[in-house]
Amino acid sequence: MVFLYSYSLSNFNHYKLTILEKTLNRVTTFLNSSIGKKTVVATTGFLLFFFLIIHLVGNFTLFGDASFFNNYVLALSSFKPLVRTLEVVLVLIFGSHIFNGLRLSFENMKATGKKHL
Repeated sequence: MVFLYSYSLSNFNHYKLTILEKTLNRVTTFLNSSIGKKTVVATTGFLLFFFLIIHLVGNFTLFGDASFFNNYVLALSSFKPLVRTLEVVLVLIFGSHIFNGLRLSFENMKATGKKHL
């Protein structure tokens, strides 16, 4: 009886694995397509724009009261692990945006023969 249970459980895990493999295959196929690369560049560009707006609002606190800016800096320093994590994520977003943008440009030059850089 135990053997049958473990056999059916292994079949279930195999079924879950094949669903995961199919899903990852679809995602990989999409990200390697031209539309997928353009989607990644657009999404990372939007995230960089969003960071720029948030950063700009934070810097505008310099024009206000000094105590307001000091409180802003104190609040940011209290979330130091989160800020460090977001810095790493920001670097990854920049890298992905630059890499995929250049890759799209080079693939376009190769396909059409026109230089866009």
